Amino acid sequence: MIGQILVPLRRGDSIADVIPYLERIAGPGSKIIFLVHYSVEGLDWFQNKSTTSVIKEQKRVPDKKTLALERLRERDMTVALDIYAGPLRKVVKQYTSRGDI
Repeated sequence: MIGQILVPLRRGDSIADVIPYLERIAGPGSKIIFLVHYSVEGLDWFQNKSTTSVIKEQKRVPDKKTLALERLRERDMTVALDIYAGPLRKVVKQYTSRGDI
């Protein structure tokens, strides 16, 4: 069983594009963390909005009821979103220092 899977997404990437791969490698009880990148320059704009509204505006996440995300949940997988600014290497290092990635 794989514990946690980090899935970094850059501008133009869609969660729906990686779901078929996740269905192959993730097992029951896995936690899938989508890392969505936002530049620091947009921070003022970002602070006035909720995480959910920012993600929806950028069309990174399919509607909650999409069949693909539901299939992951039906397999007893947890799906989470984390927004980060700055270098991906630093974020991955923070996650790996906690283990189980």
